[in-house]
Amino acid sequence: MTTPPNPSPESILIIGSGVFGLSTAHALINRSTIPKTTSITVLSPGGFPPPTAASIDSSRIIRSDYSSPLYSNLAARAHTLWRTTPLGADGRYTESGLVLTAQDGQSGMEYVRDSLANVRGQEDSSKISVLDSERKIEEAVGLGPGCGTGTWGYLNRCAGWADAEAAMIFLRSQVEKAGRVKFIDGEVESLIFSAPINDTKNENNSNNNGKRKVLGARLKNTTKTITATLTILATGASTASILPSASTQLCATAQTVAYLPLTPAEHTLLQKSPVLLNLTTGHFIIPPSPSMPVLKIARHAYGLINPTRIPNPEPPAATATSTPHYNYYNPNPLISNPTHPPQIPASTSKSLHLALHDLLPHLPHLSTRPFSKTRLCWYTDTPTGDFLIGAHPAYAVDSLVLATGGSGHGFKFLPVIGEKVIDFVEERLEGELVRAWGWKGGGLREGEGEKWWEKELGWLGTRDGSRGGEWGRTLKEEEEMGDRLVRARI
Repeated sequence: MTTPPNPSPESILIIGSGVFGLSTAHALINRSTIPKTTSITVLSPGGFPPPTAASIDSSRIIRSDYSSPLYSNLAARAHTLWRTTPLGADGRYTESGLVLTAQDGQSGMEYVRDSLANVRGQEDSSKISVLDSERKIEEAVGLGPGCGTGTWGYLNRCAGWADAEAAMIFLRSQVEKAGRVKFIDGEVESLIFSAPINDTKNENNSNNNGKRKVLGARLKNTTKTITATLTILATGASTASILPSASTQLCATAQTVAYLPLTPAEHTLLQKSPVLLNLTTGHFIIPPSPSMPVLKIARHAYGLINPTRIPNPEPPAATATSTPHYNYYNPNPLISNPTHPPQIPASTSKSLHLALHDLLPHLPHLSTRPFSKTRLCWYTDTPTGDFLIGAHPAYAVDSLVLATGGSGHGFKFLPVIGEKVIDFVEERLEGELVRAWGWKGGGLREGEGEKWWEKELGWLGTRDGSRGGEWGRTLKEEEEMGDRLVRARI
């Protein structure tokens, strides 16, 4: 590997130990251009596994089925590593197949058709079958009369799912074995900022003049600080609470997830089924693992937001930036702030039970059985569903890199996304990815609607063609519904 154009940072602080943070730590210790003398620290809020991280879960879908060739190509590379490296061994990856569907003439269908075209170029096409009727969908699901969802789709026998928590624990163990990374438990109070840069004599600093450097982080409930030459912010749905200016780029949205206990007979039957995902409704089920008789049902949708005012931990911008929203400094900005109630709203629990009845009508008793556990999974959504990997316009690029914006589809990239973060740091990242993942200035939608929070937040979730359900609802609105259910919203 050629030497990067700029010297490697002497010390690196990664804030966050979810998919982006842990994958980046793993990439750093395996990158030959990073000196052995470089100090690497990972700050993990809440310890490890981080209990509220979206990546800590029983299962995540592993697929290269994307409407975008960019993501299909990268996912195919990651998928190969899930199959062929120790990361996917010992039951951490299961190739169950995926039935991807949508409803004719409704949202999601274009995404499904484009995904089929792309995945045929990535996987063994003999293992991909078009399902052009409800009967064929039912046969592909293989769970009995009426079981399935959607009116058109396809079966990709090459796709599957990963035991997300087990994979994260395994990767953490691999990083720890190298002995080069220091892990610290702690929560960030704020980043540490320098005064604005004013260096007219150094041509290498000309692009940073007027910006501030990020010098590390200050921790909550202590006087302790952690300093570093480079800070990589991989804080997922909590990013806007640390950098509110990033709320022009990303928004935390809550997705509902539930787990259903199974009898031994049901466990045996459902283990044989593929992952089932309807992109019109957003509902999906992932089959149980051999060791855990639990069926996961969830929704990949626009999600729920939680508008919250917070004290601004950022300093005012020293100079105008290319991002109009950032030039106006609000001491109490509005963000969508993740919260973790013990249960999902009653209305969403009811909708997941109804979805079970629609997906698995041959097993009607499942739709009336209480869930053993529910949770809110907080996506870090961007308007287009693209990741956010790159610089912030107000801070020196050699001091702060953002690595977030998983938008509900980041986990499958665990084997490769850290490499791309370090490629950006070393100015090696492909131009196509720099453009897709960089900070978007001036191109985001203005606020819509009449609700008090809509205009200030500006946008409320990903619109990449893969989301189902209703757009722009708040967690509070959903909680206030109780167990009432509007069928048209499902």
